[in-house]
Amino acid sequence: MFIFAAFLITLLFVIPEGVEVPRFVNRLILSGLSISLLYAFIVCTFGGKIIDRLSHMHKSHSFIQINEKSLVVSEYSHSGFFSGKIYKKLWICDIRDIDDIIIKNNVIIFKLKSNKVARFYKEQAADLAFHSTDNEIIFDDFTAENRGISVGRFAVTDNFALPLRIAQRIFLVAGNVREREARRARFRDEMLERAAKAKRYTRLRDRWRPEVKRGARW
Repeated sequence: MFIFAAFLITLLFVIPEGVEVPRFVNRLILSGLSISLLYAFIVCTFGGKIIDRLSHMHKSHSFIQINEKSLVVSEYSHSGFFSGKIYKKLWICDIRDIDDIIIKNNVIIFKLKSNKVARFYKEQAADLAFHSTDNEIIFDDFTAENRGISVGRFAVTDNFALPLRIAQRIFLVAGNVREREARRARFRDEMLERAAKAKRYTRLRDRWRPEVKRGARW
């Protein structure tokens, strides 16, 4: 297209006025421009549709879900050209196991603590459908969980508007969960300590018999 545009500019502005240009040259340039414009129209039309579809797929299948104890990161992978099947990548881990989140070069890297792993899946989106509870992620297909592999770190494309805020939210939720569990552990230890110091009765009826002070009479 640019070549024919350059020929047209040369024809209109560079060639001196009065110089006759062969007719076949004019036809060649005009035909080339017409073909180039048609090509540009086709590319823009289909390119726009492809971009819209990719944008829709990313909105539907690229997300980060933060739960009380789990972190789910999903990324759209690709679609089958003929089958139309949608494929995506999925990572699931305990949110308390996240050690660091690095954002650089349009990539978000999740690092897990030592000896901690996330489960990675790359399959059809329909086969990775799940629902979440307060404590865990449950796949609709109960066999899907066994098809994942363990990874100590993973990276996803930064397709999110506010990645830094997402990272802050992850660390905030993880911190709240750890603090709540620490409070529960302290309460449990306190109750166990009180139970250990409590008076023990040898007979069940003594537990409900009121204590009688010395010298008291009924």
